[in-house]
Amino acid sequence: MNPRQFEGLLRRFQVPFQVVVKSKGYWDQTTGDWIPGEDEKTVTDYGAFVALPQRTVVQSGGMYTEEDRHLYTKRVIPMQTEVIHGGVKYQVHDKNDYAGYTTVNRYVLKWVSLFD
Repeated sequence: MNPRQFEGLLRRFQVPFQVVVKSKGYWDQTTGDWIPGEDEKTVTDYGAFVALPQRTVVQSGGMYTEEDRHLYTKRVIPMQTEVIHGGVKYQVHDKNDYAGYTTVNRYVLKWVSLFD
């Protein structure tokens, strides 16, 4: 498959979503302690949300549910990052790397909450 075909499919089915980006932590030079990042901002991006195949849900042994989603996007998203789509919060649980084929990344998003 031509890598540009992936990008064409993404453009066709993409919708807006928000990514909660947290600032990076740092090492305190005086104490040597790790100070986690606290600042966070919400960034809007575009991608395609796809329900997990029923077979994947069944074979996961309870790891995945029908509320979990695949996200196809050109954005690089770190693990455990919050993603918001349609008022629902998800957390990046897994990444599938297609770097040799396309610039599109596929993530598995775990459903977090509807009311947060």
